[in-house]
Amino acid sequence: MAVVSRSGVLLLVAALLLIQPVQIPTDEVVDAVIEHGPNDLFLRDIKAVQVVEGLSTAKISTHQIKHLQQLGHSVYRPRTYKPLLDVSIAEIGIPEISNITGINVPSVDGRGVLIAVVDTGVDYTHPAFMTPDGRSRILYIWDQTVGGKPPTEFGYGYECVGEEIRLGTCPQRDTVGHGTIVASVAAGGIYGDWRLRGVAPGAELIVVKTGGPACGGRRWFFNEKGLLDGIAYAVTKSFELNRRLVVVLSLGTDIGAHDGSTPMEKALEKWAERGVLFVVAAGNSANDSRHVEGTLTSDEELVLRWTIPSETTSVSISFVTHPKNRLQIKVTNPVGTIIDVPVNGSKTTGRIKVESSETSSGLLKEVLVEVSSDELPPGIWRLTIKPLQVVDGRWHAWIQSDTCDEESESFIASSGYEITPAYTVTIPGTAKKVLTVGAYTTKTRWTASGQTWNVFGEVGRIEFYSGRGPTSDGRVKPDVTAPGGIVVGARSKDAPTQSFSPGSLYAVSRGTSMAAPHVAGVAALILQLGPSLTVDQVIALVKGNARTDDFTGDIGENGSNVWGWGKVNAAVAVVFEAELNGKVSEAKPTIYLNGTALTTLTSPMTVKIVLLKNTVTNITVSTTYTYNSTTYLAEPQTAFVTAGTAKRRFTISAFHRITIIHPNGTTLSSTWEKEGDVIDLGGKFAGPKIGGEVVGYVDERGVRYSGKLLEVTRPMQLVLVLEEWNILVPIIGALVTIASSAALVILLVRLRPRKSLRKEKRYEAFADNTPA
Repeated sequence: MAVVSRSGVLLLVAALLLIQPVQIPTDEVVDAVIEHGPNDLFLRDIKAVQVVEGLSTAKISTHQIKHLQQLGHSVYRPRTYKPLLDVSIAEIGIPEISNITGINVPSVDGRGVLIAVVDTGVDYTHPAFMTPDGRSRILYIWDQTVGGKPPTEFGYGYECVGEEIRLGTCPQRDTVGHGTIVASVAAGGIYGDWRLRGVAPGAELIVVKTGGPACGGRRWFFNEKGLLDGIAYAVTKSFELNRRLVVVLSLGTDIGAHDGSTPMEKALEKWAERGVLFVVAAGNSANDSRHVEGTLTSDEELVLRWTIPSETTSVSISFVTHPKNRLQIKVTNPVGTIIDVPVNGSKTTGRIKVESSETSSGLLKEVLVEVSSDELPPGIWRLTIKPLQVVDGRWHAWIQSDTCDEESESFIASSGYEITPAYTVTIPGTAKKVLTVGAYTTKTRWTASGQTWNVFGEVGRIEFYSGRGPTSDGRVKPDVTAPGGIVVGARSKDAPTQSFSPGSLYAVSRGTSMAAPHVAGVAALILQLGPSLTVDQVIALVKGNARTDDFTGDIGENGSNVWGWGKVNAAVAVVFEAELNGKVSEAKPTIYLNGTALTTLTSPMTVKIVLLKNTVTNITVSTTYTYNSTTYLAEPQTAFVTAGTAKRRFTISAFHRITIIHPNGTTLSSTWEKEGDVIDLGGKFAGPKIGGEVVGYVDERGVRYSGKLLEVTRPMQLVLVLEEWNILVPIIGALVTIASSAALVILLVRLRPRKSLRKEKRYEAFADNTPA
């Protein structure tokens, strides 16, 4: 949900509350997320939907939850999620590729690739989502918030497809606007009066609207189950269409182990292994005092001090440490009431309920403390942690609440720990096999409503709120950074108006929510040019192509926990020129790119092929045309080229079958010879085995030619003309050679020194006396 701060800055604050083990009142039917084995029969009984292998969603009762837990399954309750939130398109290098074209792609614009936006919905009537001929580039919309026509795989919501979207009868509306601007940054196009291009305007969209209003309509919260169902829906559609899919997740949470071990993160990793690319915002928590770290000692209590504003009903603290550390915890409210709570237990004092749960990922243990009430008293709270056993004292803690106040929850500085911006990349940005995106500043001043608007920041510098790494298990995050403030995109007609917007079609926003769709669009450009690339390869290309400048400084091969591997660079393509000459008209060669046929040529020309940077590409020229004993071959047939290779020449040559026949009718050879080559028939067929010396030949038309040389001009069948040899000549020659050799041996023996002869005799005597 977009809010205006006291300084008038539009700021989208991100939060994703981690799902936790279910503790639910008796007989209540609720949403649940279930981890299970591959063939568990209970899924059918409870009508669960398996969103990815080992993870399903369902609406189930308290009795069913207890039964599943008794069977050893992990059951989690979906909790609340919040959205995270012109110049930026030019900043990332789109102008460098906007005019690139080739025989393989008419434009580098992401066409053929799907981008899924699982968010607050979309204004599907906005011109940003129209093709040049007026068709919608949105293929599917699933509105989970209204009923009437659910998708086949799911039992709720309303699914809109082509005709309803085209006619404008789809009931889905984006009343928040967050999803619309995210979609427009990633894949907005130019149509009519709308001239603001997104990164991948050729890509098509799948949109899932999920969640619902909160804080009296001022905020929009998501549900974990809806998000997982929405992603599964988009993945299924992409597989049905056999298209590559990029999913934008402009959301995150500060609660969790930050090591990729939460159910959501594990689900994303499994989908990524199946080829789905996730682009995730790094979060906006770096400057909010939401992370602290320190070291436990066995003889000293740790007291974490934190504050919450008014209009808050729940707050969570995630304390992450070594799995063998044993702890006791208690919570103290602002008026001094102490609430002792057992690990994996709960306690209610007055109207305040404190719950504690412990989960382990193997390397780390998370102790989650949740405090809730119909309204929590604002002020300074304390969490006291008493170590009972310390194996490794290092720890991290994160805080997050559901406040509706303009102020937010935060830790307060105190002895025993340090408030740091490190480790503030939010979940699921800490998942493995996802592209995590931080934000930097591209605009601080703009004009709207007849006045100039300003925000804090310096163009080119990292945004103050952008989440920093590393992850708690030591991986560098984010992967790259992208424009996050200020960003202008499409405004939903059903969203609140903005006085600081440059027009009714435009929205202004700020946050890593805006950075993520920039990178999602770049990923779509890469997949357009390399549809068979793996997720790991796409991530490596995005990181390897990132740029550095004076703000980022030098970034080594190991990356940076502020900038990742640099600022995203959309200039991922270059033009390679293949020059074909020679017998092109006769051969009609076909050009292949990595095994895929691009075009067949009928005349000599130079063709342009768009290639990905930092990749090796296989360009093959195939000539399968054969006619009347003539075939054609390209030289070279195959070239492995890099993006740095600007041009390569392929020459098409004719090869003719040349058959050589002995005067007695025996075929001596039948070979393919290149047109223009000269064959020395005398050298090729010299020797007594053919019974004479080549002095000419007769072709298939009966024309006789003198000489030993043949120039290849066409297919030919030749009968050699031989001059027969006299048999006495070789015999006399052999006798002369033998006689000369004998005379030479006699002369050499006579000239040898006698000393040598005596040595030879002694050797012979020694040999004669050797026992038999």
